[in-house]
Amino acid sequence: MVDATKNFRPAAVEDGEAPEERLREERKRYTTQLQRRAQAHVTAELGGKAVEEDTDRQVTMLVQHALSTTGGRRATLFRPVPRGRRWHVATALADGSYYYGLVAPETLALSMIACDRKSAVTLSIDQSYDSALPQLSELGLKSYLGVPIILNGNAVAVIEAIDVAQVDDLDRHAATLEQAAVALADRLASEGNSQTWNRSGGGANRLGEQTVLDLVLRLPVEIDDGIEVSPAEWSILHQLNGERTLGTVAQASGMTYAQVDQLATALLDRGIARIGKENRRRV
Repeated sequence: MVDATKNFRPAAVEDGEAPEERLREERKRYTTQLQRRAQAHVTAELGGKAVEEDTDRQVTMLVQHALSTTGGRRATLFRPVPRGRRWHVATALADGSYYYGLVAPETLALSMIACDRKSAVTLSIDQSYDSALPQLSELGLKSYLGVPIILNGNAVAVIEAIDVAQVDDLDRHAATLEQAAVALADRLASEGNSQTWNRSGGGANRLGEQTVLDLVLRLPVEIDDGIEVSPAEWSILHQLNGERTLGTVAQASGMTYAQVDQLATALLDRGIARIGKENRRRV
C-alpha cells in the first residue's frame, strides 16, 4: 500500500492564505503525484495496460462518494488486475488520507464473499448474522458494507465502506452505491477486469465433476486447535449439502471447475469435507 501522508511536507504558508486551505492544496497535489507513481509501478510489475486517466478519476470520485454518503471510517474500491494475482486498491479515509496500490485477494475475506455472491454484504456487530461469515469483532470492525459492481453477470469490482455512521442505513447505502457504480462498470469491464478473480489455479483435476461432497460435522481435530478457511473455500463450503455435484457447485459459485476441484481437494485433505452425504444422525 502507498501511504499518501507519509513523507508529506507542506510548503510554507503564503501571506494572506489560510493555513488549513494551504494544507489541503498541498496534500491534494502530493497524493496526485503519489497516485501516478503507484499506477506506474502497477503497470510495470504486472505488464497490464495502464489505467486510463478518466477511469482513474471515476474510481476516485466513487470512493470519495462512498465515504461521504456513508460517513464511514474508510471506503475502498477493489478491482482484479488482468494477468496478475492481486487487485488494484483505491482507499479514502475519513481523515483525508488516500491509499493506492495492490493487495492479495486472499486477505480480503468479506470483499471476496461479496464478489462470490454477486450481491451486497451488510454486517453490523450489533446485529446477528450468519456465523459462518468472518466475525467483525475479530476483524476490528463495527460494521461492513460491500457492494459488488456487476456487468453482464460478472463482478468487475467491489466497493466497500467500513464502520458507517448509521448502521440502520446499511441497505439504503448499498442501493445508493450500486446505483452510483453503474457508470463505472462498463469502463472497468472494458479493461479486462471481468475475466476472473484470480484465485488459486493450476494442477490436474483430482475429482470428477459429478463428485458429491458434504460437510464433516465433527472435524477430526480438537476444538481449540483452530481451522483456517480461505474466502474462496467458504464459497465452496456454502454450496455443499451432500447432493450437489462439484460441477453444480462451480456454476453456483462463479468459479471454473479447475478452481473448485483444487479447493475441494484441499477441503478433503484437511477433513473439512467428505465424499458423499454426511450422517446427520451423528449430531
